[in-house]
Amino acid sequence: MFFRVFYVRFAQAITRSYKSYTKTRRDSLALALNIEKLVETLIAWDHEADWFEFKQNRFDPEEFGEYVSALANSAILAEKRCAYLVFGVADDTHEVVGTTVDILRERVGGEAYVNWLARMLDPRLSITIEDGLCQGKRVVVVEIDPAYQKPVRFKQTAWVRNGPHKRKLADFPDKERALWLATSRYTFERSMAARSVTPSDVLALLDVDPLFDLLGEPKPATDAAVLDRLSREELIASDLQGGYDVTNLAVLAFAKDLGTTPSLARKAVRIVRYRGTDKLETLGEHSPGKGYAAGFQAILRTLLNVVPSHEEVIEGVRRSIPMIPELAIREVLANALVHQDLTTIGAGPLIEVYTDRIEVTNPGEPLVEPDRLIDAPPRSRNEALASLMRRLGICEERGSGIDKIVASIERLALPPPLFRAAPGSTVVTLFAERPFIRMGTEERIRACYQHACLHYAAADPMSNMTLRVRLGLSQSQYPQASLVIRAAIEAGRIKPLAQDQGRRNARYIPFWA
Repeated sequence: MFFRVFYVRFAQAITRSYKSYTKTRRDSLALALNIEKLVETLIAWDHEADWFEFKQNRFDPEEFGEYVSALANSAILAEKRCAYLVFGVADDTHEVVGTTVDILRERVGGEAYVNWLARMLDPRLSITIEDGLCQGKRVVVVEIDPAYQKPVRFKQTAWVRNGPHKRKLADFPDKERALWLATSRYTFERSMAARSVTPSDVLALLDVDPLFDLLGEPKPATDAAVLDRLSREELIASDLQGGYDVTNLAVLAFAKDLGTTPSLARKAVRIVRYRGTDKLETLGEHSPGKGYAAGFQAILRTLLNVVPSHEEVIEGVRRSIPMIPELAIREVLANALVHQDLTTIGAGPLIEVYTDRIEVTNPGEPLVEPDRLIDAPPRSRNEALASLMRRLGICEERGSGIDKIVASIERLALPPPLFRAAPGSTVVTLFAERPFIRMGTEERIRACYQHACLHYAAADPMSNMTLRVRLGLSQSQYPQASLVIRAAIEAGRIKPLAQDQGRRNARYIPFWA
């Protein structure tokens, strides 16, 4: 077997977008097609499906471009990862007849055909062209990755398969609507991290034991049964060549080492520890390499070992107690993993540990205003990852994680967490113990506002008394709590429950309530 590969794509700089990801996602993991196995699989079908086409020995540049558009769009409608155009197979009988077509030698007006085709297609596509032998005869296989961005056009016109025929998409408005819906549903998680991986290599790449352990299920006795379960979980998919394509979701969740998958290596969590309260001196850096689900507990243990702590004697044993609640750290970590913008190239969750705080930064600005994270309906960029992590017991039910972070902080009267948007990122800061007298005005107002949000969500509006408990103040320090409440009202963060309420039983609610 011999092959030649050409990827049709535009040579543009990588940007932080899903489009740039689809351009580069195959670069490091593309493998030669198993020509004979693939063709044998396709000709075994009783008839051509909309996402593959057989040709014998006729090549027309215009018609080929139209077929690329039609097959790509039909593959999207059929939810297939690739479409195929095979030269050297009879269309009617599926008999392998051989071909002399040589696409890579074709030219249009003096320009290499593949370069011309790249300019005529919108959006950019990754197309593999390989030739080889099947049943002793030469065939050419064109594998088309439809990209799942939008309907694919050739020379400004979108095409689609309608039964055995190629037609203009504009003539089928129902299919066009379905195409736009399909492209809007396609996600980073369901894209492929590795293609044409052998069954044994799938199991070498993924640590599948945590999947069954965390679900409380026994692991199947055979590798075939394990692979079948991974397929049913849509973590892997058959490549029609005897192997599997492995999704980004599978690698992100269960990789034994994210570093072995170049396109996802930078998604590993980084933990950086500093000596003081600034970045001047780094004590160390650690990057656990396992996938988020398989390695979550190890990541959490590593983090708890380096966060600010103090010693307590518990039942006669001296123990190191984190100065920030474990529950808050756990929830912030889980949220950073699940809600990051996975399409951001070359960036993953970063956890920076200082002597007085930890800062957790994940790619992607928050989908809701940081001030409304406690009460706003939950939104997720990565629904498949979030759903899997919830099923595995790693993430909380929808929308409850932020509430638990704030509540655990309040129970210890710690400074309020800070949620903020940075350019292209979301940053959450958890602070170690600091008494009320050392909190700034902005921190006190933020604590008051978050406290009001929690109590409003619990249908128990905040009062001077509840705020005193939250701030670690004694009953005699009610004037200090009153000053904080007044400052929060003046800052527009809270408001009285009723304008005519008495001072003794006054209640307060968030500004948006």
